[in-house]
Amino acid sequence: MRSWPAGLFLLLLIGGCGYHVQGRGNNLPADVRTVFVSIFTNSTLEPQVETVVSRSVIDRLIRGRFLRVVDEPIVADSLLSGQVTAYTSTPIAYGRDDEISRYISQMSVSAWLRRSTTNEVIWQGAISWSEEYSASQNRMVQEDNEAAAIHTIGERIAEELYSRLGDNF
Repeated sequence: MRSWPAGLFLLLLIGGCGYHVQGRGNNLPADVRTVFVSIFTNSTLEPQVETVVSRSVIDRLIRGRFLRVVDEPIVADSLLSGQVTAYTSTPIAYGRDDEISRYISQMSVSAWLRRSTTNEVIWQGAISWSEEYSASQNRMVQEDNEAAAIHTIGERIAEELYSRLGDNF
């Protein structure tokens, strides 16, 4: 019963020191409130991964609190661009008769946030993520499983990018 005052004191102390949950802060310059997101470029051989990542990033920013996504670069305070720099899908587990049973897809992305007026880089970073998926003898199922893994990777990369933008790491 006597521990609640100590807990309250600790809570007030943490709240007063500027502590915040990662991805919930906004350390971007005060004049940066809108963003135009360019479709990321793709330097891999995997088609359409740039579209998946770009859409995931836009969706995450729209749900966020500190940047408003705009449709035209001319009205944006900042411009977000990026590049899918690597994508691989590699077998990681085998079943009977040496048949592949699981794959892992890995993707790396680099991104830059620039001021629209001066092209000054406000933030830049690189993010990688991987996702496992089941193999299938059915080619269509196999492609669907890989597509689902790519989609999940895109969402995770978008979440991490949003978090880093907010925390300005």
